[in-house]
This record gives sequence, structure tokens and C-alpha cells, in this order.
Amino acid sequence: MVSRSFIESLGPELGPLKKLLARTGNEVVISGSDVLVSHRPEIGPEAYAITLHAPQTDSELAVYETTHGLAIPASYVSVLRSINGGRIFDLSLYGAPRSMRGSPPLLDRSSRQPQDLATANRFWRVGFQAAPELFHFGGAALSVDENVGYFIDASGSVVGMRKGGTEWRRWATFSAFLSAEIDRLEQSFPAFEAFMADTARTAR
Repeated sequence: MVSRSFIESLGPELGPLKKLLARTGNEVVISGSDVLVSHRPEIGPEAYAITLHAPQTDSELAVYETTHGLAIPASYVSVLRSINGGRIFDLSLYGAPRSMRGSPPLLDRSSRQPQDLATANRFWRVGFQAAPELFHFGGAALSVDENVGYFIDASGSVVGMRKGGTEWRRWATFSAFLSAEIDRLEQSFPAFEAFMADTARTAR
């Protein structure tokens, strides 16, 4: 089971994740500093329903921000102090990969690391046509052929954007966003898992 100390260490903005782990954390693997919950071998040998990366310190985040000229909103800094991004069902929360603090910064996929916030805010945001002041921190599936991008605005609200610049949904706080999207994506996960398992079988 995911240790109670780990669950309790999660910040208040991650309250919905605390509840999820208290419910589903009875099948956990600790891989290095990552927490992996609920193995999904039908998708792949390294697939888990939940993957959470080790938190970042303020000094690590400061180096990352300086390296990339990136200002991470305070509400998301709070998240990164608890988990350095991860994947919850089909919800991706981006983080600050260790290798992207190097000189030069390089993406390294030889070990588990979060998807990169700097890359997201430089390149991945383009298709969503989001306003410059919006900070891109994650994404998830709306269907098998459409993704939604998640952004934080100046007030700390979370905005879900569809490709092309259409606002899909808005939540007043990160916690409200996380609660709604965990509920939505947990319900759709069996269909997502079946689709991914079929894709994996076809690829073999």
C-alpha cells in the first residue's frame, strides 16, 4: 500500500489525489524515487494506472526556471513540491525533468521522468492557440482522437483548451480541476486501457 506518510505529505491542492491513493494504492511499486500504482501489463510491461515522480525542492526549481527562462505559477510550484508531475489514468501533469537542469539541458528517456514543462510552454502550447499569459502544465484525452490542454491563468484558475483555441472548461482552483478530471478519467480508463492494449498488440 502507498504509505500514509507519502499520502499525508501531498499538499492541499492535491487533496483529490490523496483520496484516490487512499482508495487504490493497494498495489504499489517503488521504482527509484517514483511511486507506481496499479500495474497494467495489458498495455505494456512498464505501464501503470498512476505514476508519480519525486518532488522538487525550491532550489531545484529555481535552477530549472533560470535555465529555461520559465516562470512557474505559484499554484503549480506547490504541486511540484509534492510530486514532480506524473500520470493519473490518462491525465498527464508535466514536471521539471532532472536532465533538463543540466548544461546543456537534454531530454533523457532512459529512465522515468515527467513530460517537460519548458517544452510544453515553448512548443506544445502552439496548437491550442492559448494566450501568452496562460501557463501550460498538462493534458489528457477527450476522445481517442482529441486531446485537451490544461493551462493556469493569472488568477490561478485552470483552463482546459481544445486545439484551435476553444475553451473547453474552467475551474476556479487546481484542486477543483483535479477532482473533476480524476473522476472523468477514472470512469473512461477501462475504455482507454482497452484501446491502448489493442494498439500494443497490433504494434507487436
